[in-house]
Formats: sequence, structure tokens, C-alpha cells
Amino acid sequence: MHNEVVHIDGNVVTTLTMHVGNIKLADLWELQHLGVNLLEVIPDVLDRFRLYPIGLSADIEKAFLMLSVAPKDRDYLRFFYPIKEGELVYRHCRIVFGLNSSPFLLNASLKHLLDNAPSEYCDVVEKLKCSFYVDNCLSGVHNVTEEEYFIDAVKKYCQKVVLTYEVGKVM
Repeated sequence: MHNEVVHIDGNVVTTLTMHVGNIKLADLWELQHLGVNLLEVIPDVLDRFRLYPIGLSADIEKAFLMLSVAPKDRDYLRFFYPIKEGELVYRHCRIVFGLNSSPFLLNASLKHLLDNAPSEYCDVVEKLKCSFYVDNCLSGVHNVTEEEYFIDAVKKYCQKVVLTYEVGKVM
């Protein structure tokens, strides 16, 4: 909630916006659906990662920018930009990075992609399902042959679902 304060000093009129901080209304942070606490996943991902002699690390490039908001939902993500003639109304077309619910939305999208993967990728997908923390993946393999197969299968699957990623090897 806010009030407008007008200050007149000679020929100069200054308008200030004064926010009322003691009002008890739900704000945006309280209304968001946060989903599961993803911090609780980190120890399990790290424990599984340490089981393998060859560690693999991957990051989904610009993950939040890959998730678009359905046109019917964009009105809920609008913001106003004041200009002299009035105001411009902008609507986010992508998931807003920085909101508390953003990691949950990304996690739900990845889960949906992995749950609906073709059966040819089932062994790789099962490993990926328990290896993600937001847009980071930590997994591992037992030998170089398995590493080559795993990386190749992940690359093919990501190309199929249009995800860009960076893979690194941790020894």
C-alpha cells in the first residue's frame, strides 16, 4: 500500500511515493508456491556422486530462460513501467529468475521431461532423476566405457528435448 506525497517548493513540484509498511496484507513472497525444499536434496546428490570413481558434472545452460510461460498465464507476471504519457505494461514470457518459486518450476519441468522420456533412454534417465539440484547435475560412472555411453546418451536426449548443457569430468 502506498500514498502520494506532493511537495511544492516555489515553482518546483515534487511528487513522492510513501509506502505504508505496517499493513498486514499477503505479499508476493507469501503467495508463491515454493514446492519441495530443494536444499534437502543436496546431501543425497553428493552422497551418490561420491560412490563413483569417475564423477560427472553438468550444468543446463540458461535453464530458466528455456522455460516459457503459457500465454494465458502471462497476465499474472506483468509489471508496469511509468512513462510521461502514462505507463507501459510488460509481461514476462519466461520464468522469472529470482522468484522463490523459480527453482521449483524448473525442477518440476525437468521431472516432467525425465518422466516422459522414451524407453530407449530409461537407464540414463533413471540415473539423471536422482542427480539434479536445480540446473546442476552431479553423477558418476564406474569406467571409461560407461562414461562414453552415458555422456553420448545424455547428449542425444538433451538434443531431442532441446536442452543445452555443459559437461565436465571430475576425477
